[in-house]
Amino acid sequence: MKILALSDLHGDTALVKRMAVLAEKEKVDLVALAGDIFDQDRLIDGMVGPFKEKGLEVIAIPGNHEGLAHINFLCHKYKIKNLHGYSIRIGDVGIFGCGYADVGHHQLTEQEFFKTLKRVMKLSKMQRKR
Repeated sequence: MKILALSDLHGDTALVKRMAVLAEKEKVDLVALAGDIFDQDRLIDGMVGPFKEKGLEVIAIPGNHEGLAHINFLCHKYKIKNLHGYSIRIGDVGIFGCGYADVGHHQLTEQEFFKTLKRVMKLSKMQRKR
């Protein structure tokens, strides 16, 4: 499985376009946008579209620059999954996520990180047993 993981894009649409071309060329199975997709809650068009136009599967994990409403809007608009507090399974690979940071605009405490990861692990184990 090939995963292209990108973080701290901060609205750099030119970089996203270059990475979408590379992801298609390299036959990437999954693109993970791992936080700070935007810059200071400003929604910027062109951060997911180039990947979706190439038929690539995309997931998103919010960083400390994305509020929950912003990341959920992005996920709804492009029909991608917000992995914060959730998991996915692609083939025999399971991925679960916890976003945000312990600094900045949108942050979690250490206890909140632990609680989120513990809950997601428990859910993913329950899904495997089905």
